[in-house]
Amino acid sequence: MLRTVWRQLLMFAHNALVYVAALAIFFAELDHPYATQSAAGACRADLICNPGLSPEWLLGLLGLALVLLNMTWLTLFFGIVSTRFRDFPQLINAIVRLLFYLTPIVWPIDQLLSPGGSRHALRAFVEPIIQLNPVYHLIQVVRGPFIGQLFSPWSFVVCAGMAILGWTVTLLLMRVYRARVSYWV
Repeated sequence: MLRTVWRQLLMFAHNALVYVAALAIFFAELDHPYATQSAAGACRADLICNPGLSPEWLLGLLGLALVLLNMTWLTLFFGIVSTRFRDFPQLINAIVRLLFYLTPIVWPIDQLLSPGGSRHALRAFVEPIIQLNPVYHLIQVVRGPFIGQLFSPWSFVVCAGMAILGWTVTLLLMRVYRARVSYWV
């Protein structure tokens, strides 16, 4: 379990070198407000204006700690369940793929939230789905501060609540089924 989390953290650290290099080169262009929907990046009244990089990027480190806490209990929980039910990993793969498409990873959230965005007409339908998506909050607590994007403190609350509730359920599951796990393998 910890090997999986550690491997992913090391991969993140190696990719973070690219972030640091890009930050060193382009910091002068990133430390002021910007809008992703504008061709020139200029802020206008009809667009969401992101604050740019500031000392708030340190909140990304707190977000990374929350993500690690959540990924650790998720790995342990799904490890126990997948040991008992052999077909469960296929279900997890399908759910992860669905959550990937429902999470603003490859499409910017500004398209949905900004009145001038190309997908603003879908906001009333899609925004509640995004807010109920735990993957969105896990990504946003790290991505938002690191790229100088607007981020909601609610995402930190959701991630902390997921960690508390998830660890509670996982530790109870481990306490009940610890002796049986070795027979399920």
